[in-house]
Amino acid sequence: MKGYHDQYKEYSPKILQCMDYIENHLHDRITVQMLADEHEMNASWLSTVFAKEVGMSVSDYIRHKKLTAAKYLLSYNEYSCTDIAEYLGFAGESHFSTLFKKYEGVTLKDYRRKTYNKSFTSIGKQIN
Repeated sequence: MKGYHDQYKEYSPKILQCMDYIENHLHDRITVQMLADEHEMNASWLSTVFAKEVGMSVSDYIRHKKLTAAKYLLSYNEYSCTDIAEYLGFAGESHFSTLFKKYEGVTLKDYRRKTYNKSFTSIGKQIN
């Protein structure tokens, strides 16, 4: 746990609380206003301080975390893209697919095809 906090020591306690909240609520729709209300902050102040400390907007951070979770889900299970989109609180599979392609540079199907087989092939080799 100490390593985790050392990694984030440059962030203020309020920003760390927001980051933790985002990490623990990836399956929900999260807005800056909701996050500010949850932590009793002004949304404008939160947006400004978060961007200054983290180096990206709150929305970009949320998107990054959700896409990171999506990559894991695509690589290590057989849930449909629709199920993953719904689980991670995207507006729909189309929105999820568009964002994924924009930020990852590949389609959901191509990403899964490339990583899913590699993940389980390498695990199988380790077992044998």
